[in-house]
Amino acid sequence: INEKSDLFVEVEQIKRGRAIHALKFVISHKKQAVENLPKLTKSGRPKLPQRPQVKKGTDAEAKWARECIKTLEDWR
Repeated sequence: INEKSDLFVEVEQIKRGRAIHALKFVISHKKQAVENLPKLTKSGRPKLPQRPQVKKGTDAEAKWARECIKTLEDWR
């Protein structure tokens, strides 16, 4: 479908333990899907924001950590 049409289809496995319980299909138009894709690293996960040059425990560091967590949760 991804190669032959203007739709972009993603499939996620939903597991209970080791067994696959369900499949989740996400379908969108290719233009929209390409614009919303995050930049990926070699391992396939999205690239995280650069760590700020601040002291440990500051509000700026906490904000950065929350951005990283949100990025990884959205990707998962």
